[in-house]
Amino acid sequence: MKQRRPLRKHCCESCSRNFYSRSSLSRFCSVQCQVKTWRANNKFTREQLEQQFIVQELETTSQPIQEAV
Repeated sequence: MKQRRPLRKHCCESCSRNFYSRSSLSRFCSVQCQVKTWRANNKFTREQLEQQFIVQELETTSQPIQEAV
């Protein structure tokens, strides 16, 4: 019979609650904490998004369209 891994005590990186997991790689106590941290780390301002969109538009319009012969 396969043995189960022992439970390990971890501290959530988002809310600092203690939780138990069988994985040594667990960082968050729940999906909500994981999403909250991801959104905080990947937040873009409206100006950054608009600038990124403008750059993408310029890249696509500056390339000549090659017609199939």
